[in-house]
Amino acid sequence: MVGCGTAGPAAALLLARAGHDVDVLERVPDPSPIGAGLLLQPTGMAVLRALGLLEEVERRGARVDRLHGETTTGRVVMDLEYATVKPGLHGLGLHRGALFGALFAALREQERVAVRTGVDVTRVRGACVETAGGERLGPYDLVIAADGARSVVRESTSLCRSDDRYRWGALWAILEDPDGPSRAWTRSSAPCCT
Repeated sequence: MVGCGTAGPAAALLLARAGHDVDVLERVPDPSPIGAGLLLQPTGMAVLRALGLLEEVERRGARVDRLHGETTTGRVVMDLEYATVKPGLHGLGLHRGALFGALFAALREQERVAVRTGVDVTRVRGACVETAGGERLGPYDLVIAADGARSVVRESTSLCRSDDRYRWGALWAILEDPDGPSRAWTRSSAPCCT
């Protein structure tokens, strides 16, 4: 498994629980969450449920039953109530650290998983992984690219892939809310989400 963000640990845990030995190779020496928050969808919650981590993550998140977005002129650009798709469905808004923390802790407890940090994978050749330090690791039965949107692993293979760069970006920040979340949302004249 190349990458120890969220997909890498989740896949490694599922493979280990199915009886496989897994090496998780992570570029940074001390893995931690990158980014502020996310909206976990029902499929992601199903994976966490299978891993036995959903309750822990839910305690640290906020249930989202509806997504509603409007322009400043009041035109609706998005309106989704999860329950209209299937009763009981919802999203879960949470800080990336809550998700990463639960996955990484479970990964460290799994005997069939070896986590190697500070391993900068530069390419995959056949069933082996090559590092920036000149190491050749493997052979492995399977190499999974979980090293992010700009995957070095995918770029080093001739496999079919789509790596179109998104030309837009977003700036995120976590700021103190002196009035509290509920008061801030109710004062807003055009909330983006409810």
